[in-house]
Amino acid sequence: MPPVLEPHNLYVTDAPGQLAAVVRDVPYRIYVPEAVSGDVYEIDPATFKIIAHFPTSPLSQHVVPSWDF
Repeated sequence: MPPVLEPHNLYVTDAPGQLAAVVRDVPYRIYVPEAVSGDVYEIDPATFKIIAHFPTSPLSQHVVPSWDF
């Protein structure tokens, strides 16, 4: 993992304009885990529509990207 640039803000490199070039054109999405079914729903925040859903393990709680995507 790269070094932490600002100890009081671990997400400083996730600010607008700070993402890696490889993901800059990826559309915004929200990923919502549903613990009972074990699915993760992909939602378009502009339309609030479900774009896709993915099976995961039961009791999934958080969806976050890894530091290296």
